[in-house]
Amino acid sequence: MVKYADVPSALLCYKGLRIDIMCRQVFWQEKSIELTPMEFDVFQLLARHPRRVFSQREIYEFVAPDSFESSWTGITSIVYKLRHKLNADFIQTVYGKGYRFVPP
Repeated sequence: MVKYADVPSALLCYKGLRIDIMCRQVFWQEKSIELTPMEFDVFQLLARHPRRVFSQREIYEFVAPDSFESSWTGITSIVYKLRHKLNADFIQTVYGKGYRFVPP
């Protein structure tokens, strides 16, 4: 059995933002943010690699490797929903390239 303390990077913390990987919860300014499983997967992927630019296809291949090839275009919608739910600009669009997480 894996214990919470034995898992590296189980908690990502940035000024006012906390992402609990094990419990799959996000807190922004001490408020719990409800995310769908796919939204959480996308957000934690970006947050684990601050400032790295991921294309939509790369994001989809990381979070849903066993799904149909044509579905990767839905990443834009997921990013839109994340921005709305968080009410913050953590996810930036890099035009022509993809998205990146910029810590608060």
